[in-house]
Amino acid sequence: MACRDLKLFVLILHNMIRCLTILITFNYSSVQVALSILQNHRQIATILSNRSLVFTQMGWYEQAMEDARECITVDPDWFKVMINRRRINIYINKRNSCDSG
Repeated sequence: MACRDLKLFVLILHNMIRCLTILITFNYSSVQVALSILQNHRQIATILSNRSLVFTQMGWYEQAMEDARECITVDPDWFKVMINRRRINIYINKRNSCDSG
């Protein structure tokens, strides 16, 4: 009877190790996918931020603001675009005050 219990214990232990191996592999793959997605978001945010800055320098403030808003949607912690967005708001407010005055 003890030999049978030992075989059952070894079988259960073996299955648990297989499950843990699968789980670890799955988690590693999930982390790799998450890092890839994060890297792609960072690249998209960089492109939108740079394009917003170029539009600002060209005086195309509406297009610049659209890209700045989209960049903040993609990566809310992107400090560079927050500064540029504030700059765009200042330019738009100056232009509107000059147009109305």
